[in-house]
Amino acid sequence: MARFKFNKDKSKEQDEKDKALVSKIQQMFRTSYDSMASRYKKWDMCIKAYESEYFKKNLPNYKVQEISNYVYSTVETIVPIMFSNNPKMLAIPRGINSYQKSVNVQYALDHEWKREGMFIKLLEHIKHGIITGNAIFGLTWNQSESKGIGEVKCIPIPVFNFFVDPMATCIEDAEYCGYAAYKNVGEIIKAYPEKAEQLRANITPIQDEYLVYGKTGTENSKNNVLYIECYMKDYSTEVTIEEEEDENGDKKTYQVTKLKYKNGRKVTIAGDVLLEDIENPYDDGFPYVMWKCNPIPGQFWAMGEVEQLISPQEAMCSLMNSIIESAELTGNPIWILDKNCGVEKNSLTNRKGLVVRKNPGTEVRRDTPPTLPAYIQNIIVELKTDIERVSGVFDVTRGEKPVGVTAAAAIEALNETAQGRIRLKVQTMEDMLSKLGSKWVRRMQQFWSVQRSIRITGEEYVPNSNLMQDVQWVNIGQKNIGFKEIDRTDLDGDFDIEVVGGSTMPTNKTARFQQLIQLAQTMAEDGLPMVDRRTLLENSDLGNVDEIIQRITNIRQQQMQEQDMKQQQEVLIQEQLRKQQVMEQEAQKEADMARELEKLQSQANISTLQNAENGVQSELEGDILQSDLFVQVVQMLQEDPEAVRELALKDPRVLEILQLIAEQSQIENSAKEEV
Repeated sequence: MARFKFNKDKSKEQDEKDKALVSKIQQMFRTSYDSMASRYKKWDMCIKAYESEYFKKNLPNYKVQEISNYVYSTVETIVPIMFSNNPKMLAIPRGINSYQKSVNVQYALDHEWKREGMFIKLLEHIKHGIITGNAIFGLTWNQSESKGIGEVKCIPIPVFNFFVDPMATCIEDAEYCGYAAYKNVGEIIKAYPEKAEQLRANITPIQDEYLVYGKTGTENSKNNVLYIECYMKDYSTEVTIEEEEDENGDKKTYQVTKLKYKNGRKVTIAGDVLLEDIENPYDDGFPYVMWKCNPIPGQFWAMGEVEQLISPQEAMCSLMNSIIESAELTGNPIWILDKNCGVEKNSLTNRKGLVVRKNPGTEVRRDTPPTLPAYIQNIIVELKTDIERVSGVFDVTRGEKPVGVTAAAAIEALNETAQGRIRLKVQTMEDMLSKLGSKWVRRMQQFWSVQRSIRITGEEYVPNSNLMQDVQWVNIGQKNIGFKEIDRTDLDGDFDIEVVGGSTMPTNKTARFQQLIQLAQTMAEDGLPMVDRRTLLENSDLGNVDEIIQRITNIRQQQMQEQDMKQQQEVLIQEQLRKQQVMEQEAQKEADMARELEKLQSQANISTLQNAENGVQSELEGDILQSDLFVQVVQMLQEDPEAVRELALKDPRVLEILQLIAEQSQIENSAKEEV
């Protein structure tokens, strides 16, 4: 009996603790919500100014309400420049031992980025941050996703639904922060069915209008409960008994005082019902990252682009409407008529050829309105200039040519300068994405409990890469898609996350690309261009750079092969021509020699040769070989003249001998003629 009473008292004590904890969470939320009252109104004003609703006044129908919304134009100019390229998170290993695993982390990050549709989420929420000044993302683990194996969830959190310690300057130094919203009681019961009865008893009307900001029909909604999910630091401690052995094997026990919640505490409530009270499941702290548009030093909340533009925009709208009204009155001035003129006032219009009949002695006339001062138009121009100066978005930023500037280099320089503030926003956004990527990797390392099939796509993934040998590749629609099995043991390295891609501005990229083209056309000392073809293609907007390079390489190889074949053919032709020329020269030489031999044979006869033998012999005296050759030639002339021709082709001295014989024959013939 006493034991039952003890359990009952313990249960009662626990209920009291739960109620105290719920009251504490409600108090923290209410303190944060009340401290944000003025800021909520400012955010509401900024959003309505972006939508033009803020500048619409409750005026009569005849009043002009023309709104040229430069606030909207400014935001819509900044966002496309910031998202001209899809940011990419890179896993950078801190040590060489983690390099191979960093490749697996890269696969997983790219897969997760696409699975969560992060580009659209980032685009929409950063635009919201440019308007209000802040964009908050929650990175949680949902075990019920993907048929129970769980998935990392990236949740864009509206600034109206995020509450934080009023003394904090950033998420890291906040004592508590969390998410609050009105949810349908059925949705909460589905997650906590054991609390169904208590949850239904806590249904309440919506009292905090900003928690349902932007949602229509909430005034008629029912079955709502205020849902609060709070992460907080908890410094409570507990004493534990630990045991260890000394060198002798003796066991010793001692008390150790530790933090009860090492990673902090997560408390979830709905109305007055405690749904969950556990240690923070995430070992990297609060599961939130925040981007600030225009940070204010020492303050948690930043300032957006719209806040400073509302005042000049409102003044400009007022003056523009006055000018339009004046123009309408000038074209259709008011009528002035006496009461007894006999003309019905409703019959006076601006119709052409209108005939007005009035009583004699009365007046019916139109009154010309005064003209507006010229300085009003100048004020409007000044207000437009003020909006550009405050926002940092000028004509050149919107792609318009500045007045009075025609040189392309000058326009590019102005564009570069004009985008300085936008580039700073991109850099802070990339820093936020680096933190988000680091938390994403920690979620995968901590919660991936089963092996997962990761789909690998993209131009940068090459199937024949050495780092991708364990990837199974398929070709779908002329596109390579890889599949790799990864579990958390493949991701347990030590990594830093860097973000690249988003910092390349479109206009800067164009200017840089033109510079690369000029460098590609500039030759260095070694005769090669300053920039190679691959660098030029990688900095262009073309995809499939590797395929283009390979195609160009194949064409070049084919051209080289054709050129080699052509050169070989030319060499063969030249060789044939040379051989033919040599043959022709030899033939010509034989022909010349034959003619010379015939000439010598006609001039020489046997008696002349016998008479000249002694004279020629004397000239060749002293040369035994020459004398022998002479005798041989003389004998051949007598016996076989054709053999002399063949001998002359082999030995050029034969021609000299024949010339001497011919000369001697001429001398003998001359002597005979004289006698």
